[in-house]
Amino acid sequence: MSISKKLKWRRSINELKFLYEELELVNETCKAAGRDFETYYREYCSRPEVGIDIGELERQHNDRLVQIFGAKEETEDEPEQEVDPVLGALMAVDIPEKDKINPDPITEEDKQIHEIFSKLFKKIAIALHPDKVSSLDISPFLAQEMIEAFKTAKKAYEERRYFVLIEIAEKYEIYPPDNYSRQSKWFRRESERVRGLIIEKKNTYNYIFSECPDWQKDELIRRFLNRLFGI
Repeated sequence: MSISKKLKWRRSINELKFLYEELELVNETCKAAGRDFETYYREYCSRPEVGIDIGELERQHNDRLVQIFGAKEETEDEPEQEVDPVLGALMAVDIPEKDKINPDPITEEDKQIHEIFSKLFKKIAIALHPDKVSSLDISPFLAQEMIEAFKTAKKAYEERRYFVLIEIAEKYEIYPPDNYSRQSKWFRRESERVRGLIIEKKNTYNYIFSECPDWQKDELIRRFLNRLFGI
């Protein structure tokens, strides 16, 4: 196999790994900012000079809220004004249909790639499965490390994060599949999908709030109210 194909393969793996790391960071940011955004939104509406009754506003627009966020489960003990970070997941700007990330059905290419990495996962399992590791004359520390590597590989295989399988295989001197061109093509397509997810997450009010300076937060809430409720 040519060196250039292997280099492109390695580059596509590194790019996808970086994008997944960025997506996880963005998701964590949105989650952390969600309650802060909701709290600020409620505090803003409760100001005497604003005077917005959130409960009444949300009741009036219940159909729209359900359409966007889905039905909310309620309990008898749930406080009426309990902070709910879901609203901040609303996108600040509409994304064109052509740029939206839709859950595509599994393609034939996906099935072929999954089969390729199924074989790699089986090789990893043979080397790192807890039953195999328990029979080895090695230190408890190394044994635990190998077992954790197996668990990580299993999770990565199920989530189709194949670059993780490659990293684990190389660490334990298990040869990964060498059909580089086919893998590179799939990794690039997956990179585009993950990049789209990052764009969508960064377009939410939760994420925008996390990077918004204090002096612009009131304006952000006003835009949010206008977008969600038209006021």
